[in-house]
Amino acid sequence: MATVTARPIEPSHLAGMISLRGLVAVGMTWLCGAGMTALAALQVASETGELLVAVCVGSGLIALAAGLPGALLEAFRKRPVEAAVNNVAPVTTGFFVGVLIRLVGTVALAALCRYQLPAAGEQIAAAILIWYVSLTATEVITLAHALSKRDSLVSPGHKFADSTRSKVNPSVQ
Repeated sequence: MATVTARPIEPSHLAGMISLRGLVAVGMTWLCGAGMTALAALQVASETGELLVAVCVGSGLIALAAGLPGALLEAFRKRPVEAAVNNVAPVTTGFFVGVLIRLVGTVALAALCRYQLPAAGEQIAAAILIWYVSLTATEVITLAHALSKRDSLVSPGHKFADSTRSKVNPSVQ
C-alpha cells in the first residue's frame, strides 16, 4: 500500500502568492463591508443610502484595481527560483503602483461623488476615508503577514535582528 506524504510548501510557490493573498483579503473585506453597507443603506434616508452605496462600490473597485499590479507582476515574472525567494521587489513595486492607483482613484471618486450626489462634502469625505483606511489596512496587514511567513520558511534559523544592539542607536554597545 502506498503512503502519501505531504510535500511542504516551497518558498517559491508562496512567493508568487503574496500579492494574490492581499487581493483576496481585500475582496473579502469589501464583500463583508458591502453587506453591512447594503443593510445600512436600507435604514437611512435615500440621499445617504445613495452615498453609502456609491462609495462602497467605487472604493471596492479602486482597491481591487490597486491590488492587480502586484498580483500580475508576481504571476508573470520569469526569474530563477533562488533569486525569486529573496526578492521582494515585485511585491514592493506592485504595492507602490497600487498606492498610485488608490490615490488617483480616490480623488476621482471624491470628485464624482461631490458633483453627482447631494450629500455634504464632510459625509462624502468621511465615507471615502473609512473605506480607504479599512481596505488599505487589510492589504498592508495581509502582505506583511505573508512576507513574514515567507521569511520564516526561507530561513527558519536566521535571526533578522540582533537583540543585543540598541534599537535607537546601533553603534551603542
